[in-house]
Amino acid sequence: MVKERIDGGVNEARESILYFLRHGAIWYDGTGEISSWREALHYYPEKIWRLRLAEEVFQVWQHGEYNFAQRVAKRNDPLAKTTCIGEFVNGVMRTVLLLNRDYTPYWKWLAHEFRKSTEAQMYVPLLEELVSASVTERQVEIVLKICSELHQTMKNSGMITKEGDKHPLPLLHAHLELLAAGKGG
Repeated sequence: MVKERIDGGVNEARESILYFLRHGAIWYDGTGEISSWREALHYYPEKIWRLRLAEEVFQVWQHGEYNFAQRVAKRNDPLAKTTCIGEFVNGVMRTVLLLNRDYTPYWKWLAHEFRKSTEAQMYVPLLEELVSASVTERQVEIVLKICSELHQTMKNSGMITKEGDKHPLPLLHAHLELLAAGKGG
């Protein structure tokens, strides 16, 4: 039995196929089969979408609020910082696309497709500053600002409650709310 990785690998490739089925150019579809598949697979069912969103919000929390801001930044290990920031940026881009009910493309196309999104425009300068900043304290500020913005976006859209405002780690609370909603309550 082949074990699938959730964070990338097989599942990432599957979602990438859905992204390009939805967005790719169709040059000829004489039987209408491709158009039919495109319409049927336009987006995830609600519960699946919430579970995918919960998964990515967890990645943002884990690599941002939790590991980077509270641990890695204090150690100031350049390899750990770079790895953590990379995972965080990846999670933010995927989360924003999912928040806008779009699939996420394969990793090498992710930044390119992310930049096309109108909703991503507020995050692009922050993410670019984050990856180029040389002062750790500034990186922590940016990470926490992005986490706060994502939490606020989900709250404003009604997909999570205001209960997370009282939680010391709001994105972790958002993850738990999304997970519960995806599993049916």
